[in-house]
Amino acid sequence: MDINDINFDIVENVIYDGVELNELYHDEVLVWQRKQDEGGLKGPVVRLTLDDGSISSVTFDTAVMDGGYGIVTKNAFKSNGKIVSVEFGDEITSIGTSAFYECISITAVTLNNGLLNIGTNAFYDNSITSITIPNTVTTIGDAAFYNTDITSLTIPDNVITIGTGITRSCFYLKSAYIGSGITKINTNSFQGCSKLEVVQIPSSVTTISKQAFYSCSKLTRINYGGTISQWNAITKDTDWNRNVNDGCMIYCTDGTIDMFGGL
Repeated sequence: MDINDINFDIVENVIYDGVELNELYHDEVLVWQRKQDEGGLKGPVVRLTLDDGSISSVTFDTAVMDGGYGIVTKNAFKSNGKIVSVEFGDEITSIGTSAFYECISITAVTLNNGLLNIGTNAFYDNSITSITIPNTVTTIGDAAFYNTDITSLTIPDNVITIGTGITRSCFYLKSAYIGSGITKINTNSFQGCSKLEVVQIPSSVTTISKQAFYSCSKLTRINYGGTISQWNAITKDTDWNRNVNDGCMIYCTDGTIDMFGGL
């Protein structure tokens, strides 16, 4: 991949540890820096491990992109089939829309404490098998983990917004924990997660949107953090539980409900 194909600000002929950036690009690791407004250096911004001239892994130490600090830009590595791992440094605060969209070879992602936002389609159609979302994250965009290979998902309590279809078509997902900051389980959030067996839903949830659990055919247990009365008061939109397992039970703090048959 040519360095000019990557959507970052590029500074040529920067000296880093006595080596010019252009020369270092042709070595095993690319260290990328950008000048500060004062004319000094800021970095390294990103290290790209190369394999036969193609990027195979990405490590963000510091991000200085889109004129601001800590942002991985929109479409930054979209449809790059060579990347296998991504690691974010402590200064990253936001992962942009489709930053790693259809990077189908990515199997490992390490998110950082201090991250606030995971953008729409950020890891859409990746091959990651697990993800740990830091407690600092507050927003997860639409389809952020669509069609990945994750087997479990924990949404921390600090997250207040999850977009539509965040884990749609995650065929290996077996369990999901939704933190207490969430009030709405959005449309298609878990649609097509055919191996999903158990979900933890907090009492803070007031709305379960259309087709949120559509075709979760193995879902047999929802652990709900409130009472039966609170569960019944939740607004549940059309087909929220269509094609869910007929034996699915709702375990409330004061009793158990058959999802389709009452008490």
